[in-house]
Amino acid sequence: MRNNVVPPKPIYVLTIIQFNDSILPTNFELTSYGHCYKALILQALHKAGLHPRQFDLYVNYLSEFAYTCLMERSIGLTNAQFLKFMHEYSSKFYHAEHDEILENLMKSEILIKSNGLLKYRYKYIYYFYAAKYLADNIGRCLHHVDDIWEKLHMEVYANILIFLLHHSKDERIIDKVKGKAEQIYADMPVASLDVAETRHIALVLGDLPKLVMSKIDVETARRRSLLRQDKVEGNSVNEADDDFHRSEDRVEDPRLIEVKHSARMIDVIGQVLRNRFGSFMKADLAELAECDIGSGLRFLSYWLDFTRRQEDVMVNLIVAILLDGDDKDSNDIIARRARNLYLAICYEVCRGVLLRIVNSRLNCS
Repeated sequence: MRNNVVPPKPIYVLTIIQFNDSILPTNFELTSYGHCYKALILQALHKAGLHPRQFDLYVNYLSEFAYTCLMERSIGLTNAQFLKFMHEYSSKFYHAEHDEILENLMKSEILIKSNGLLKYRYKYIYYFYAAKYLADNIGRCLHHVDDIWEKLHMEVYANILIFLLHHSKDERIIDKVKGKAEQIYADMPVASLDVAETRHIALVLGDLPKLVMSKIDVETARRRSLLRQDKVEGNSVNEADDDFHRSEDRVEDPRLIEVKHSARMIDVIGQVLRNRFGSFMKADLAELAECDIGSGLRFLSYWLDFTRRQEDVMVNLIVAILLDGDDKDSNDIIARRARNLYLAICYEVCRGVLLRIVNSRLNCS
């Protein structure tokens, strides 16, 4: 999914892949250490020979540079874009020579030149300073924050929002967190995983072997396997780090976007619950925790409802997986594998959602 390769599979399997991808270690966990990042950046400036009284100039320069990159939807600027940036910066601020600033930022390895761009060496520095600019200028940047919320499903914007919550506890931002969380699957109830919600899983298990066997033709499976083997070569696509903004131009299924929003929202709220619980009022923390849980459990309710309404999609998915197996498997083995696959998928999705919620509040009082 992160390589911009969208496999030709139904939305059902993409949903499973996307939400369960979010229980793996991610960059969101790294953004919990905003103070450490600040210290490392200032240390890099110090090692480049800068005096602490110069730090304010360079921090401001990096913030302005990051905001310009954000507006250009890129981790860096071309020569023409940087020339425009220098002109606009000079019209707003007193500063040392741009050449001197640039030399020191490259000496400290905060900025580098690569592939025709002047860019941040590490993405986290870009996230950090783009968020800092928004936090420092929230009054006139609130509309940009609104735009970023709409792109929460994209990793770059999710990380910027998490850093934004590190830099600021402005009530307008917190209110947006609550409001956006309540909008996710707003038409679905919170899942309880009781018998009524999961009864259809047991019913499908009883009929699954017959449903699967009726769709499997061994000869067709063999021909499909050979055809897939012929098409595999040359289908790999890699996405360079410089392109992570450009993925927003890609049209995605709205259902998949909402799945991503649900997962990312848990990360964003988790940033506050884990790292700002000492400076937020109890009432605000309680509301955020409720939004955190609700976002995940409403997705789970949606997913269970989807499996109940789209049983045939699930059967086709399992058949597609089984067709990749050994054509010599007996009917009993195929039936057993079908049941195990169905249970494994149901279990892993539920587990993934619950783990995501739990992990979002680890180390929180």
